[in-house]
Amino acid sequence: MKAGKVAAVVVRSVKLFLRDKSTLFWSFAFPLMLLSFYVFLFAPGAGQGRAVSINVAVVPGSEAVAAYAEETAKYLKAPWNASLKLSVNATVWGNLSSAMNALKKGYLDAVVLVEPGSGGTLNVTVYVLRGTPDPSREELVAAYLYSFFYQVAHFEALGELSRFVNATASRVPGLAPAAAEVVERAWRAALNPGVRVVGVVPGEEGAQLRSRVVGWLTLSVVFMSFMFEGVVGGAAAVASEAKRGFLRRLLSTKLTPSEYFAGLAISWLALMAASAVPTCLLGFVAYGGSLAVKILSAEALFLLLLVLVAGLLAFSAGLLIGLFFKSPESASVVANIIVWPTMAAGGFWLPKWMLPDPLRAFAEVNPFSILFSATSEVAVFGRSISGYLLPTVAAVLLSLALFAVAAVLYARLAPRLAEEAA
Repeated sequence: MKAGKVAAVVVRSVKLFLRDKSTLFWSFAFPLMLLSFYVFLFAPGAGQGRAVSINVAVVPGSEAVAAYAEETAKYLKAPWNASLKLSVNATVWGNLSSAMNALKKGYLDAVVLVEPGSGGTLNVTVYVLRGTPDPSREELVAAYLYSFFYQVAHFEALGELSRFVNATASRVPGLAPAAAEVVERAWRAALNPGVRVVGVVPGEEGAQLRSRVVGWLTLSVVFMSFMFEGVVGGAAAVASEAKRGFLRRLLSTKLTPSEYFAGLAISWLALMAASAVPTCLLGFVAYGGSLAVKILSAEALFLLLLVLVAGLLAFSAGLLIGLFFKSPESASVVANIIVWPTMAAGGFWLPKWMLPDPLRAFAEVNPFSILFSATSEVAVFGRSISGYLLPTVAAVLLSLALFAVAAVLYARLAPRLAEEAA
């Protein structure tokens, strides 16, 4: 094996990579977009919470309470509690059946039915949409509407009591001024209860938790990018080179299959590592992801080796798929069948401890998951590698063995693939 030939293959692969705009997008731009989306979704910064908007239908049970229903809708839309980031879109509906139908279809968050009660009172029934993917929103809607009508009932009761006190005091000489003062104080206390809600920016613990989440998400995106680039991209590229005759033309020179394999391995690892750099800078520098190890330390070097082994594993898997599935389309389908379940069940979308038991069992033995788990636990959470030493060593040995198998099979099968494509 001659180093000059291997270097020539590396240069050729890098040039082809840089000329392919689609590959550049999926290798560099897409991971940055994915990480930004994850951080915005799962780790927003302080003050980034958005206002909640809820849709409410107010239905009068009869013509006698139609005016009250209109007033209710008007006051529901008013910001009666300015401390809450809540916007209420309240409208009056004339028919309970149509309102309930809209509620069941998810167009509304709640339906308020206003009916005449006994003794001149009103009865209010609140129907809240349940069984949605966001139970916290359901509870917010229910609590907000209950609090609103509970406060309305208190004001009505206070009004009745005020009228009674004033009417009684007017019959007793000298009592009216004192009664008026008491009534005024009661109304002042009801209208200004002295309660306020103050937003607090997360302290050191909250900020540290967010930075760890961002760090974990960053490494997750790096490992998923490796799987896409190495397994999916590698499988399609190897099959495509054989099918289109590139491999036959390359091997018709003095280049040996082993030299070509070595050049491919070096170039793919270098390109995967290069594509991980912008993602790491965005996550750990721009978004403030936690990094529990020093850059220039033995631990950092060990973690870098684990990341490179993960890239080697992805490359080996993709190359083997490309060898045995000769059309690029078939190779890509098989590679995606491997990659997507690995990401979903391997602890890349969600931490392993959040996975159901069957999926967690898969993540415990999957080499990609083991390498990612060891890297993230040590790099982000500062845990000792000794707790992950046995599965990590097994995953590294399995990855190196798969790489060796891929090297041997490629040296033997590449000439045959080249001849079949001729």
